[in-house]
Amino acid sequence: MEKAEPKGPADNYPRRLTTIVAADLCNYTALSERDQATAIKLVDLIHKVFDRISRDYGGRVFKRVADGYLAEFPSAHSAMGAAIDLSKNVNERDNLAPTAVDAKLRIGVHVGDVIDRADGDILGHGVNVAVRLQELAEPGTLLISS
Repeated sequence: MEKAEPKGPADNYPRRLTTIVAADLCNYTALSERDQATAIKLVDLIHKVFDRISRDYGGRVFKRVADGYLAEFPSAHSAMGAAIDLSKNVNERDNLAPTAVDAKLRIGVHVGDVIDRADGDILGHGVNVAVRLQELAEPGTLLISS
């Protein structure tokens, strides 16, 4: 007779499959040290743009930490569309940015298993992989898992 695996606390949370987009502004620390007011305006602008684009593609931004953003989407297709639009939008705005700021994003996209929290936050391996992909992406590019 096989022994059943013990269940841990994470097994009590609802799990589901979703697509995560992780985006991070490159060189934010250096910009903030040079011109904090401009840096804050830039991250607020990118947040507004990402929030709008996410909603346009049926997604939602569920976390913002400093110059980083996490959003979820109902499909890989919608997440890719949003990630590409966000990247294009930021690259186009870069030429118009105050004080010629080099506003490049690193973006990671991953479909994976996540756990919903009551406060609307999402945790789990799917989020972790998207963030790690974002960290490995070159400035101004997207890195997508297969």
